[in-house]
Amino acid sequence: MPVGGPLNGLLGFLIACAILCALTFALAQASVIRIALVCSVSFVAAGFALWSCHGATAQRLLWDGKTWHWSDFPADSEIQVTPVIALASCVCVRITDADGRLAWAWLERRTDAPRWPALRRALAFQLGL
Repeated sequence: MPVGGPLNGLLGFLIACAILCALTFALAQASVIRIALVCSVSFVAAGFALWSCHGATAQRLLWDGKTWHWSDFPADSEIQVTPVIALASCVCVRITDADGRLAWAWLERRTDAPRWPALRRALAFQLGL
């Protein structure tokens, strides 16, 4: 399954969380300084997330029926894929290998809709569900 370069879905989720947090403070009648601080931190975090995704190349996550393969790790690496957030059309996964390498991926249904159900089954199979 191709994994898009910039994590657009994750970035949108982070921005939505930041806006929700700022609105919560505003509705709780927090002081202007606290609201400004929360908004500033939210915008800095969203800016950092956008900057870190800039220029990222697309990766591939493959399941061959027995093992996972991640295009950024050596081909012979033993990969462990752990779902962290699973929604209907997207899944955030944590990818690790035996050497301690760590990667995070935001898998979206729209990148390969015909294979989406198979990916979800493979993740469930790995978890023993």
